[in-house]
Amino acid sequence: MYVWWHQCNEDVTHHSELCLDEVNMRIMWPSNLHVLSRKDFYRQTVNLSDITYNTPGVLMSNLSFDSVYTTAWKTMRLPSKFPELHKDTFERRYKEVCKQFRLKSTENFEILSVAYSVLHIRGGDKQTDSLEFNTKLVLSQMPNRRKIVVITDDNAYAKHIISEYCQDTQNNNSLDFSELSIVPQSSAKHEALFRDFHALMLADEIIQNSPAGWSLFSNVVSVIQTTPLLNTWQSHTRSNDKYMCLMSGI
Repeated sequence: MYVWWHQCNEDVTHHSELCLDEVNMRIMWPSNLHVLSRKDFYRQTVNLSDITYNTPGVLMSNLSFDSVYTTAWKTMRLPSKFPELHKDTFERRYKEVCKQFRLKSTENFEILSVAYSVLHIRGGDKQTDSLEFNTKLVLSQMPNRRKIVVITDDNAYAKHIISEYCQDTQNNNSLDFSELSIVPQSSAKHEALFRDFHALMLADEIIQNSPAGWSLFSNVVSVIQTTPLLNTWQSHTRSNDKYMCLMSGI
C-alpha cells in the first residue's frame, strides 16, 4: 500500500506542519505500508489501478465512515483484478497492520511506569457547552487513587475541568492527576505530540472529552492498541454526530 505524505520543501499548500521527514524519523511503519513524498508516490503508482471511493454503490467516505475499520471496508471498491473486499478479511488485515505500528526512540519520553488511565481533553472543544459532557460523572466512577494522565492541547481548559471535578464535594474518590504539559515552542512541539501519542498507547483505558464522539488523535490509538475508549459527550441535539459517535465504538 502506497500513501502520499506531504514534504514541506515540496508542497506549498500542505495542511500540516508535520512533514514526511519528521514522520519517518519518529514512526516505524508496517512492512507493507510505504509512506512517500508526492513525487515518489506518483512514480511508484503510475501503472497501478486506483481504489475508488465516493462512487455510487459505495458508502460515502465522510462523517468518519472511512476512519472506523468496522465500516471503512464499505467506503472503497478495489480494482477488478483483486478479489471482492469482505468485512472479515478487511478487519483481520487491518488489525494485523495495526499490530506492526510503533513509535521510534521512545526511551526519552518521561511516562509513568505504573498502570494509568488517560483523560484526553481537546482544547478546541471549550466552545462546546460543558453541560454536553459527563466527564465529571465518569471520573467519579474511577477506582480510588487511580492514576490519571491528562493529555491536552490547552492546559488552561484542562485545568478548569480538573478543578471543577476536584471541588465537587459529591465525589467520593480521590484521583491522582498527572498532567503532560504542552510545549508551546515550535522547535519542541512535535516532541510533545509524539510523547502524548506514546502515553496514549501505553494507557489501560482512554477517557475522551470531545464532542461528536470523536477525536482522531485518541481514537486512532484505541484502534491500534485495542484500548477501551469512553467518550463523555452526551448531546442529543446533533443526531448525525451522535450517530457517528455510536458507530465509532462498534
